[in-house]
Amino acid sequence: MALELNGTTGVSAVQAGSIQSNDLAAGVGGKVLQTVSKFITSANFIASTSYVSVGLSESISVSSASNKVLVFCSGTARNDNDSSGDAKDLSLAVFRNDVEIQETFYFNDFDLNSINYTASFCFEDSPSTTGTVNYEVKVSGPTRGDVRFPVSLGGGSPYAQLIIMEIAG
Repeated sequence: MALELNGTTGVSAVQAGSIQSNDLAAGVGGKVLQTVSKFITSANFIASTSYVSVGLSESISVSSASNKVLVFCSGTARNDNDSSGDAKDLSLAVFRNDVEIQETFYFNDFDLNSINYTASFCFEDSPSTTGTVNYEVKVSGPTRGDVRFPVSLGGGSPYAQLIIMEIAG
């Protein structure tokens, strides 16, 4: 493959078919191989200290055991204080094939009646397998009071999204 760079004439044209696959770098990782996502718009009222499903679940077919999987989640949330005025916490957890692999806490430490916010996280997983892998984000609430995920903020629709990407290892 000949390529000429000349200060007067510029770069010579690359002819179709002159670049072969072995001319390119091999084994370059970090490429996004596939993306799947799930979007929900139904509000969930959580008054359980155990993790419960809110409908954020999606499967991806991992093509190599050395590949990574990025898990993104974002959604609107609301913590409501109980009658004592104590703030409540929200906990999100990522489950791979029904086994918890990552937990993220959000805590409302304000002396208010309630607080609205966007809860989000990103997590890199190494499933070390091939084939179909299911990821699910589950939510738990406080010991008193309640949390909502997703919830309508400012009159809009409630929303939460799960995005899963397979990344070449």
